[in-house]
Parts: sequence; structure tokens; C-alpha cells
Amino acid sequence: MRDPTDNSVTARSVEAAVLAQTINSVSFGGGGSTRVELPHRFGSVPVRAAGYQVRELSARLPVSAREGVWGEGVTTLVLTGLGGVGKTQLAAELAERVWLGRAVDVLAWVPAQSREQVVAEYARVAAALTGVEDADPDAGARRLLDWLASTDRPWLVVLDDVRAPGELANLWPASGRVVATTRWRGAALDAEGRRVVDVEEFSAAESAAFLAQRLAERPERLEAADELAAELGHLPLALSQAAEYVMDMGLTCAQYLERWRDRRGPLPEVLPEQDDPGATVATTWSMSMERANELKPSGLARRLLALMSFLDPNGIPGDVLVSEPAREYLRGGKDEKAIDPDTVKDCLARLHRLSLVTRVQENDTVRVHTLVQLVTRDQLSRDEAATTAWAAAGALLAVWPDVGWDTALNRLVRANATTLVALSGNALWEPIHPVLLRVGSSLGEAGKVSAAVAYLSRLHATAATQLGVDHYYTLVIQNNLALWQGRVSDVAEVVEALTQLLDEQHESLGPDHPHPLITRNNLAYWRGRAGGPGEAVAALTALVDDQVRLLGKRSPYTLATRGHLALWQGRASGPDHAVTALTALLDDQMRYLLPGHPHILTTRGNLAYWRGQAGDAAGAVTALVALLADQAQVLHSEHPHLFTTRNQLAHWRGQAGDVAGAVADFSALLEDRVRILGPDHPHTVGTRDNLALWRGRLSEA
Repeated sequence: MRDPTDNSVTARSVEAAVLAQTINSVSFGGGGSTRVELPHRFGSVPVRAAGYQVRELSARLPVSAREGVWGEGVTTLVLTGLGGVGKTQLAAELAERVWLGRAVDVLAWVPAQSREQVVAEYARVAAALTGVEDADPDAGARRLLDWLASTDRPWLVVLDDVRAPGELANLWPASGRVVATTRWRGAALDAEGRRVVDVEEFSAAESAAFLAQRLAERPERLEAADELAAELGHLPLALSQAAEYVMDMGLTCAQYLERWRDRRGPLPEVLPEQDDPGATVATTWSMSMERANELKPSGLARRLLALMSFLDPNGIPGDVLVSEPAREYLRGGKDEKAIDPDTVKDCLARLHRLSLVTRVQENDTVRVHTLVQLVTRDQLSRDEAATTAWAAAGALLAVWPDVGWDTALNRLVRANATTLVALSGNALWEPIHPVLLRVGSSLGEAGKVSAAVAYLSRLHATAATQLGVDHYYTLVIQNNLALWQGRVSDVAEVVEALTQLLDEQHESLGPDHPHPLITRNNLAYWRGRAGGPGEAVAALTALVDDQVRLLGKRSPYTLATRGHLALWQGRASGPDHAVTALTALLDDQMRYLLPGHPHILTTRGNLAYWRGQAGDAAGAVTALVALLADQAQVLHSEHPHLFTTRNQLAHWRGQAGDVAGAVADFSALLEDRVRILGPDHPHTVGTRDNLALWRGRLSEA
């Protein structure tokens, strides 16, 4: 049984945080995942664009993903071309073609703008396919590649929008069926088994067919359509924006072309390549934006698209865009009228109609073409970009689930935050924004500890350069880094790292600063892990004395450390000592803290656990029933602490002799965890194991 009193510090600490007292789920059995049933598809294949044209090139692409049909010796198709020519749409057409034709049993659509993005998605797919969830995403990625190389089930992996092929070294499947889209051209794409396909602009015939289809209801608007298509370079993205503008404004193609020519002159090239369509898109973008901005309040559409230009082009949660921080930014100034969510949604609908964004109704997300994002950011001044990035960070934090579970929303928000960090430059460092640390803690809490360590290592290096090695936040990041390193490194190394950090904090901040106190709390935990509970008890006893002197005995931080001390006392001296210490602590918390304070609820849960360990299973059940009722009054129905208490209650109910009650509790808990976390989440698997154990005992009774 895993110890439910494991109180390792979460790396979410930013300022005056202390060791969080959390009770993990009681689990019997392994920590693997449940395999998905095949056929199965992973990721979100983009929907077809309005007026999608079946390209002449489509006929030359394979109609199946089984061996041999890619071309002799070919395993990977690389669709390369300029931004906006429709590479992703072609890849999506191919993916849906082979999926609907039942030519593959596994389809994985993988956004590939960065190595980290690919590794994370590979690891997620590997866990679902193999039933093994690796703590290290790199190990998970290797597991997927091994599975793909050895399986006899047909599969297709799509790597969409590869920015730098060299970054994906060792991540290209060596055998099988792969499609990649990229703007990159050059030797980096050349490799055995790859077939590079140049995706060019529409042909003249395809442009004509596209415009005729989009303007079919008013054929008189096709005046000078061929001339417009030629002027726009037959670029699908630009033609799409032009067609939507023509329909929205009631113009002819000739009238649009006249306006376009008037607008094109002063706009700069936004992309470095001479032949890149940046200026063309900049012009169509500016005209569409002008039309979108006619929706009141003035400037809303431009600000909304600016906000989205710093987020993940593959999917921005709708809740982010209607969050309070986002709407405050969209307001445009304190003297302007407040923006309500419906106004934001109306603006999104207009941007969608004008082909500036794509709304995906099935999961309430918004996609934005990377070229549109680039053009949008290019129009912002340095100050505007910084303000926009800061607002985007606040909007992400506002909707980021306050749970450690790696839910779909958590992954989506984290992907957007990762994109924001990459695009924002120094904007989030002046001053430092909490979202920078939230990315690292989210990775760690989701079980992606190696990824958290890698991210926080980069963040610490940046902080040391930007702020200095002795800066307050540099030391905070260093502290969080050390905590997550403890999950993947030797415990002795973590003790050494935290000891060094504590020395640096004493030198730069002084021994009585809050941060050295936090580090001492964390260090006590790892010393307990390395040298035994007695070392933790001694360290925490000294820390409590100092906190009483500096903060007072009523301080929540002093009380939290006493809770931590009680747990180690239970490990060092037995359950009765923990019960005594936690009972005294609960009395003081009830006296000094407000009713319903999270620390009170945590102490009650820990006290129930140690009562059970001390032999009073019935008393643990009584305490947990009351705790669950009180938690239900103050916590969301899907909050992890409720699930933890339910898990504990089921366990101790069984230990108290009510085996049928334990089975009923675990059955209900399993149903809810499958619904919320999915069938392959480790907590779901643990609950399933617990249920099997108690069902076995029930059958023996």
C-alpha cells in the first residue's frame, strides 16, 4: 500500500508557500495504464476549411497507409511549401482518407512545432497503446517508437508544422507510415525512406474553382476573379480571406482587388524569405481586420486576434478568451465599457466568418494559422506586445485547473502557456509572471517529472541571466527545480542541492527570510527520505521553534509545519504519536484559523488515516464520513481532495469489516474516475486494483 501521508512539496510555491499537506490515494497494485482498444485515433485532426478544394496533388497522394503504397521503400511523406499553401489541409485530407477507409488501426495527429511538443504527445500515445505510463516523457517517446517499429497493426503518424527538422532527431519513426508538414526546405529533410512532396499554391484552375464555389450564390461577384487570384499569387489562405471579405461586404472580386492594390503599398514584408507570402497575407489580413473591427466596440477584433497570436495555433480554449483577464485586456482602457463574454463570442464568430480564425465547436477551441499570428504580432509595438503577452498569461492562469490531474484541459492550457513563453521574449520577466512557474509545476504534477526538470532548468538559466543568481525569484525557481529533481535523481543529490540552496539563501536573504524557512521545510522532507524519519523530526522541530519566534504560533505556516512534523513523528515513533500530535494541531487550527480552512480539512484527513493505522478503523470511517460531508460544502464536486477522501473512506470501511461497503464505495469511485480522468489514468488504474482486491475478499467471505 502506498503511504497516503507522502507530503512531498509541490513546485507550485511562488512566494510565501509552505509544504502542502496532501493525502495521496491509497493504492494497491501497479501504477500503469489501461490499454486502449484498437482502432483508435489520437489528437485533433483539423476540420476542412470552408470551400475546401480537392487538389490536383491529392490524386498523387496514397489512398492507403498499408505497406507498399507510399512508393517502394518510402515510409515518410514530407509535404513542404510556403506558409498558407494548404499543407495541413492536405495532410488532414490524407489522414481522414486512410482512417475512414479503415486502412489504419492507429492514427496519431501530432503538433510538431517543437521537440518538447512531440515528445509529450508521443509519451501520451505510448501510455495508451502499451499500458505503461513512463515518468520520463523521453522514455515514453522511445516506448512509442519501439511499439510502432514492432507492431503488425497498420498505423499513421502525422507530424504537423515541423519548424526545424533537426530538432526532431531520433523522433522520426524509422519504419511505418508517416506524414510531415513543414515550411522547411533543404538537406535536413533528405533521409532514406522519405519522399518530399512540394506543395505549391493553387493552380489557376483550382483558384477559379475555389472562388466559384465560395461565391456560387452570387455569381456576379466573380467579376475579375481570375485577375484577383493571380494578384494574390493563388495563395489558398489569402484567397480564403478575400472570398469571405467579398461575401461579407457585398463586393465583386474586381472591387476587392482595387481596394487590395490601394492597401498593399505601405505594408512591410513580415517574413524574411523573398518569395514568402507574408506581404500578401498581411494585406488581406489588414482588410479583413478592418472589416472585423467594424463590430463594436471599436478595436475589439484587432485586440482579440493579438491575444490569440501569442497562444497555441493548434487550439486555444474558448474559456481563455472569455476569462476576466482577457476581457479586461480586450476592453482597451479603463475609460472603455466593460466587455461581456457574449461580445467576445460575437467577435470570434466574425473572425471565423472572415477566415482569420477557425472555431472548433466539438471542443470549444479556436485555431489560428501561424502566418496570421505572425502578421498580427508584426503589427504590434514593443509595448503593445508586452501588454498582450501579460494579458494572455493572466487569462491562462484564470482557467488553469487547480488540480494535479493531467486532464485534457490541463494539457491544452499548458500547451498554450508553453507557446506563450516561447513567443513572449522578455515580456513575462519584467516583472516575472507566475505563469512561468506554473508551467513547470503543471508538468511535474501531471507526472511528467523529467519534462518539469528540463523546463525549470531552462527557466533557472534564464532567471540567472535576466535577474541574477541571487535574485529572489531565481532562488524560488532553483528551489522548485530541486524538488522535482528529487523525483528523478538520487535522494542524496537532492539533499546536497537543497543544502547548497539554503546556504545561498542565508547569504543573500538572511536566515530569517521566509524563503530559507521554506527550503528548510523541503530539506527536512528529503533528509527524512535519505536518512530516516528521525532526521526529519529533528529538523522540523527546530524549524517550528524558529517559525514560532519569527511568525508566531498562530501563523498558518507554523501550523502547516507542525502538520508535517506530526507525519514524520508517526513514521519515526508509531501511529499513536502522530495521532497525539495531530489532535493537538487540530485543536489549535480550529482556534486560530477560519472554519473550513483547507489546512483544517487536511489535518482531519491525516488524523483519520493515522487513527486507522493505530488500529481504530471504525474511528477512521466515522471521521472520514464527516470530513467528506464538510469537503462537499466547500470544494468542487470533482476536486481531487474529495476523491482522496472517498478513496480513504472505502479502504478503511473495508478494514473495519464492511467489505460490501468497500466494494460499493470503490465501484462508485471508479465510475467517477473513468468519467473524469479516463480509463488509463494511474489513479483510475489504482482504484480498479483496489476494487478487485475487495471484491476478492467479498467472494471469500
